[in-house]
Amino acid sequence: MSQVCDGVEHCYDGADEIGCETGVFAVKGVDEGRLNVTTWLKSRYSDVFGWHENTHRGIVALYLGNERNATNMTAGEN
Repeated sequence: MSQVCDGVEHCYDGADEIGCETGVFAVKGVDEGRLNVTTWLKSRYSDVFGWHENTHRGIVALYLGNERNATNMTAGEN
């Protein structure tokens, strides 16, 4: 079994883990799913009503899912 990119530093300088994907984005499909749900969420946005009574949830979801906040979202993005 390979000890490269297994999340454990086996080399004294950590060379066996350099350049390896880590965290949640190392899981296949997570990044694509995050982008898909961000697109879906933006498609439900209304310039007049926001996300209605769920506006605060929409803002938090966009921030957490896309590292952005509502002040960065322009009308052309939704």
